[in-house]
Amino acid sequence: MNMIKESKELKEYILNEVDTIADAVRSTLGPCGANVIISNEYGTKITKDGVSVARAIKEAHESPIINIIQEVAEKTGEEAGDGTTSSTVFAQALIHYIYNNIGNEHNLLEIKKHLDSYKKQAVEILRGYTEECAEGSDNLLSVAKISCNGDDEISKLAVEIVNKTGLEGVVSLKESDTSNTYIQYTEGLKWESGFLSQAFITSPIKLECELSNVRVEIYDDKLTSLKPLVKTMEICKQEGIPLLIAVKDIEYDVLNTIIYNQIQGNLKCCVIKIPGHGTYRKDYIDDLKSVIGKVELIDKVIVKKNSTLFINTRGNEESKAERIASLRTRLTLPEENIKDLQSRITNINNGFATVYVGGDSIIEIKEKIDRFEDAICAVKSAIEEGIVVGGGNTLLAIANKLKSEGNSEESQIAYRAIKSACCSIMEQILANREGIENYSYGSISLGIDLKNGLQVKKEGIVDPAKVIRLVIENGVSVAGTLITTKCLIIKE
Repeated sequence: MNMIKESKELKEYILNEVDTIADAVRSTLGPCGANVIISNEYGTKITKDGVSVARAIKEAHESPIINIIQEVAEKTGEEAGDGTTSSTVFAQALIHYIYNNIGNEHNLLEIKKHLDSYKKQAVEILRGYTEECAEGSDNLLSVAKISCNGDDEISKLAVEIVNKTGLEGVVSLKESDTSNTYIQYTEGLKWESGFLSQAFITSPIKLECELSNVRVEIYDDKLTSLKPLVKTMEICKQEGIPLLIAVKDIEYDVLNTIIYNQIQGNLKCCVIKIPGHGTYRKDYIDDLKSVIGKVELIDKVIVKKNSTLFINTRGNEESKAERIASLRTRLTLPEENIKDLQSRITNINNGFATVYVGGDSIIEIKEKIDRFEDAICAVKSAIEEGIVVGGGNTLLAIANKLKSEGNSEESQIAYRAIKSACCSIMEQILANREGIENYSYGSISLGIDLKNGLQVKKEGIVDPAKVIRLVIENGVSVAGTLITTKCLIIKE
């Protein structure tokens, strides 16, 4: 075990480890970023995806500092779909500036406090440059394309998926059994509850009961006789309407009577149990009622052994919107199960998609899955918090607008460190251009594309504002942690 205490040695160790990961990742930044070759037990791949490079560095070089940088930077990518490389470069610039400008007389905790204050100011300035980006906006394709390194197929599919499934949509990414990529969407509200008897099966091959133009009868109690349903069953029998009965519970003899009517051809029906207990069961019922809406018959139900899918496209827009609004309000309450609420919002919205990602090798497929995740997340981030001009321009504008908040040396170090870090992204994009040796980011104006000299926004070079916010917040977080570290213990 090796212990490095507060000293020149500790500072040099931290800087060296930060540079190890940041210098490898930063070369991929921007439209002219370089490729990196990664070789491991899975084979060799060529990539300019900063996330993949950072992961490879972490796996190849065990270091607590590299782990911290990689995990905080990857957090940006996971939450916003992009910005892993920018977070790393931003943090590196902060740490280098502070370490190069402090002495024994400076209070590092004070510097960290001022960094946090300037971080808040920077995020507030960011809001002033942010524009809304609603679902269906043309800018979403640009956001997706930048996030997945310019892949046309992935970016188009990512936008399609988010537009169809919505912000709360659940997207599963799986390996395709062919070289092609395709998507399967699941329509309707799904209950994890199936038929109570195989006698209700209408398709012996699929082992499911499918009923079209069906009436749904909900009985939130134990059904001990047919009396509560006699009138409904008579109407359905006379008019040839299929009937789905959802009950809290049911007596064995009552179920057998319904099965007998089904077998005799008197009534086309199916019986299922309402899932959940107590208030959860009521929630399931209210969700279903919102999908049924104002119509007496819904389009279709598909009942399997352990699940039921309710599909309805008529007369329910208002009821669904009201139910979703109610559930979203409950998301703000501390006692609520957030994951359950989000899942049910998705369920009502019919927001399920499975992407089967194809490729010529497992390595290629895994990398494409990563880029799909990034693109989908970036599109959602753009819808959530809007978009800003990309290419490092917005961070540069923030640097130019940032105002000093105090005259103490600690405040000034933090102020200049944040400004330097905000400029570092554009500086690195410029440095990655061929033939660029001398450059000054102070002379670059907001809105100029570094690859072809055209206006960035007009050319679709935009970033989700959420990415920039997280780059600033996570970069400051990791820098503040490292500069206030006084002892490092490494197991050898």
